[in-house]
Amino acid sequence: MRSAAVGLISILMLWPHEMRPAVVRPPPPQNDVALDIAPVSPEQTLFIGDSITAGWTDEPVRAGYPSNEACVIRLHLGAALATHPQTKRLVIEAGTNDIIQGPGGGFRCNLPGLDPVSTILNMVRTAQAAGLEVFVLSVLPISWNNRAGQPCDPLIPPFNQALQAAITAQGAYWVDDYSLFVGHPDLQIDGVHPNEAGYQVMEQAYAAAVAAAEGQ
Repeated sequence: MRSAAVGLISILMLWPHEMRPAVVRPPPPQNDVALDIAPVSPEQTLFIGDSITAGWTDEPVRAGYPSNEACVIRLHLGAALATHPQTKRLVIEAGTNDIIQGPGGGFRCNLPGLDPVSTILNMVRTAQAAGLEVFVLSVLPISWNNRAGQPCDPLIPPFNQALQAAITAQGAYWVDDYSLFVGHPDLQIDGVHPNEAGYQVMEQAYAAAVAAAEGQ
C-alpha cells in the first residue's frame, strides 16, 4: 500500500507544483483544568490539505487537493466536512503551495486577510465552531525555488513559527514535522513530497501529538 502511495506522489508531480520532535500543546485554560482530549477513532478523523495529504500512506480519511494553496483548500472545507459527517477531529496540512508560488500566489490568494496563516487559522476556528478537535502539521522543507526564483527553504521556519503561534493560541494542536525532516533529504522523493520513509515519520509524529494531547 505504501509503494502505491509513493507511485501516487509521482503521478501528482505532473500537476502544477505546489506544495517533531517537539509537540506543542495548547496553553492550559485559566482555571488550570487539563485540556486532555477524548480518543477519536481513525474513521472519525479527516485529513485536509494539498498533494502531501493526498498521498498520506496510513489510509486516513482524507481530502487532498494537489497544487492548492491554503485559501483554495479553505474553500473545500465545508464540502469535505459535509461529505464526512462522522468527523470529530480535523488534521490540516497547508501552506506549501503558498510558499512555492511566492507573493501573490498562483491563485492570487495572498491578499489581506487571505494570507496562508490567517486562512489556516480561519479553518481552525471553523472546525472548532463545529465541535471538532484540530491538529495542524508544519510545512516540510522545500528544496525548490519559488516562482520568483528565490529559495523556498529560508521562508519556512518563520512561516511555521507564525502558524504555530496562531493556532496554539486558538487552542489547536501543533505537529512539528519540519524539525524531523530538515537535514534529511532522504525523507522526500523530490525535495517537497515525502517518500515512504517520510510518511512513516509523519505518521509517528502525528501519533505522538495525539498521545500527548490525550494525556497518555
